[in-house]
Amino acid sequence: MVFIPINKGDTMTIEEKKALAKAISINAKWDGSDILDILQIALEDANFHSVNRLIEIMRVNESLISNEPYCLGIGGPLLTAE
Repeated sequence: MVFIPINKGDTMTIEEKKALAKAISINAKWDGSDILDILQIALEDANFHSVNRLIEIMRVNESLISNEPYCLGIGGPLLTAE
C-alpha cells in the first residue's frame, strides 16, 4: 500500500489530490470498476449516501455493476439491470 502524506488540518491541495488519484489508479490497475468501488466505499465512510445512490444508478445504467458483494447495494436497496 502506498502512503500519501496529506497536510493535516487543511484541505487537500490539488497536488495531493492528483497524487492520491494516481496511487488509486495504479493500485486498482486502471480498472474503472475497482476505482468506482473505492470511490463508493470512501463516500460511504463520509456519509455521502445520496451521492452514492446516484453512482449506483449510473453503474446499473452503464452495466458497471460491482463484482464485490460488499459494494452491492452500498447506496441503498440493491439495484439490478432490467
